[in-house]
Amino acid sequence: MKMIAVFAAVLAVALAAPQYHFQHQDDPHVVTLVKETPSNNIGTDGYTFGFEQSDGQKREESAQVELRGPKPEDAILRVRGSFSYVGTDGNTYTVSYIADENGFQPQGAHLPVA
Repeated sequence: MKMIAVFAAVLAVALAAPQYHFQHQDDPHVVTLVKETPSNNIGTDGYTFGFEQSDGQKREESAQVELRGPKPEDAILRVRGSFSYVGTDGNTYTVSYIADENGFQPQGAHLPVA
C-alpha cells in the first residue's frame, strides 16, 4: 500500500511539472538576439544599452545624471531612447522618447499629437 501511495505522489508531481516544448530554430515564432550594444553602466552617472531581435524589435536607451543644485536630491536623470516593433499589420512602428523632470515624452509618426 505504501508503494502505491509513493507512486501516486511521484506521478502527481510529474504531471504538475511545467511542460517544455522545444521549437526548431527555423520556426518563425522563435525570437533570437540579432545585435546587442553592450551595456555601459558608468556607475552613478548614467548608462547606455541597446539590442535588436529577429522579430524586428529594437531598443536603444541612454541616460545621464544632471546635477541641478548642491544636494544629491536636486539631481535629475535624463533618459533618451527609442524602440521599434512590427505590428500585426506588418508595419514597423518606432517611438522615440525623452524622460526627465517633465515626465515621459514619446514621439512617433503613429502617435496622436496633443
